[in-house]
Amino acid sequence: ASQDEVSAVFEMPLAEALRLGRYHPLDIHRRGNDHRVWLSWYQHYFVWGMTAGIIRELALQIGARP
Repeated sequence: ASQDEVSAVFEMPLAEALRLGRYHPLDIHRRGNDHRVWLSWYQHYFVWGMTAGIIRELALQIGARP
């Protein structure tokens, strides 16, 4: 993991990672464009951006529940 982009590496139970209700949207306006960024917390860890978006999309693809 790149130290420039990752502050910690940790484990989260798969069932918890795939729970859609744990992801919260944050809409931002940057460089003239609107973007939605996904945020989540697990214990004292903050998961956001592409990492949260990829896991959330996986949960949607496999039909995970809220």
